[in-house]
Amino acid sequence: MWVVLILIYFPVSKGTYLIDDIDYIVNDAVLEDPAGIFRIWLSPFENNGVWPYIPVTRTSFWLERQLWGLSPSASLWINVGLHGLTASLLWIACWIIRIKYPWLIAMVFLVHPVHVQSVAWVIERKNTLSGPFFLLCIIGYLMFIRTFEVSNPASAKKHKAPWKGVYFLTLTSAVLAFLSSAKTVMLPLVLVGCHLAMGAPWKRKMVIALIPILLLAVGAGMFRIYAEANLMGDSGLAYTYSFQERVLIATQSLFFYLEKLVFPHPLMFTYPKWNPSEASLSAYLPIFSVFAIAGITLWKFNAWGKNWFLGLGAFLLLLFPMLGFFYTGWFQFSFVTNHWLYLASFPIVGILVGTILWLRRELERYRQFYLKPRVFEISLILAILSCFTYLARQEVLIYQSPERLWTTNLRHNPEAWLAHQELGKSFLEAENFYQAANHLNRAIELNSRALVALNNRGAIHVYREQWDKAIEDYSRAAEINPLYVLPFLNRGNIHLEQHNYSLALEDFSHVIQVSPYEVRAWELRGELFFRTGTPKQACLNWGRACELNSCGKWQQNRCEAVLEELPAD
Repeated sequence: MWVVLILIYFPVSKGTYLIDDIDYIVNDAVLEDPAGIFRIWLSPFENNGVWPYIPVTRTSFWLERQLWGLSPSASLWINVGLHGLTASLLWIACWIIRIKYPWLIAMVFLVHPVHVQSVAWVIERKNTLSGPFFLLCIIGYLMFIRTFEVSNPASAKKHKAPWKGVYFLTLTSAVLAFLSSAKTVMLPLVLVGCHLAMGAPWKRKMVIALIPILLLAVGAGMFRIYAEANLMGDSGLAYTYSFQERVLIATQSLFFYLEKLVFPHPLMFTYPKWNPSEASLSAYLPIFSVFAIAGITLWKFNAWGKNWFLGLGAFLLLLFPMLGFFYTGWFQFSFVTNHWLYLASFPIVGILVGTILWLRRELERYRQFYLKPRVFEISLILAILSCFTYLARQEVLIYQSPERLWTTNLRHNPEAWLAHQELGKSFLEAENFYQAANHLNRAIELNSRALVALNNRGAIHVYREQWDKAIEDYSRAAEINPLYVLPFLNRGNIHLEQHNYSLALEDFSHVIQVSPYEVRAWELRGELFFRTGTPKQACLNWGRACELNSCGKWQQNRCEAVLEELPAD
């Protein structure tokens, strides 16, 4: 299994940082600070308009930065290793629940191409890291159930000691899962489903054991909803859909994900975004399908419907926070994305393998067919694994460079404004200003609130010395999201060079208020105070910049020179 994993993901050795990786990892001064670990854990509201409170994931990036600095290939290989660990733990969990062919379920999960986005995109460590904790919690809870299945008092006495350790493993894994990714908040209900799948009786201690996990999940979910609304900034259009429209978004997303898990082609970084307010009558068919499937599986619950009902129910639960009932930042791009399927794919992969076994049993009933059931089963398994492996390998190759990723995205979805924005950014970094302007203009045309596109187009105006146009773009970006500090820094820098010191001071002070650890803001405000004849204030700001960035000593040297020229008090 691990050999196949390495063969598929070997190209990540040439991987690079993509889109949010720059803001989350490269430009995060907290990760560079040796004492940043305390700020990560003790400052849940310090996110610079970017980070949600997922300290376990952020700590993993902090450790990397302290050990070897910035290395996208090392970060990606850690993601690959965590993905393999998740698949191995899925094998163990399925074996404990007594699901047939647990190795095959783990293998299909391992090679499924829809997971490439979670593994080959550095910042999606949220998924690959929360996966092992999520499954360890399930395994611990299943072992916890086993300790109370014995009915013999003598045997129960033997199991008295281990259950406390097993429950500690369960609770600790749940806490780490919640602090790794907000997508794990439905874990308590999944544990209930696993309990039902095992057919174990309910006992008082089992119910009591679930209560702390449930309370933690509710707290994590409520904090994430609050953070999206108040801490992450308004990065997309106002989410004002009615309840009926949100139901349409949810059901269409649900069937979209089912399709991608069964037929994962074509896969895109950003999919076309539909408008639920313009839905036709056919858009309501998925809603009726959901109720029909639920009714049929409940009707046949005691026959074959139990596994289908629990599997599809777990799939729905794991996707529920991202189905459109609550706003999340990704909705500015699309209502669906591949990386939301990482945990939710567990039950569907199990149903897919169960369907293969069902087809084999059906063939055994009709022996007049020349195709032997065992041969059919092996052939189908090999075909699925080979197809998924090939598609996953091709998907990994796309993630080797930003240009290839976004060009491929535009080939499948020409209206993907995010792809135009990021391609424009790549051309800007290569100083190909003509191509950069074309893509950035197209991104803004498709989405007038494209923050990064506005900020980067402002940089093109600066290069062309079109100062008024640059200030206009920076101002539009700053108005859309006051927590996005780059437009304020860039606009303040223009004001500084044009000697508009009061406006520049407003911009730099705003950045420091929103993001107190932004080194560049302290440097520029120090320069402003120096130019306006207040050298002591300049030195205070430069000194703060030195504290935040131990490598930047030029401010300290300049400050010493300035202070030497001042008359003695």
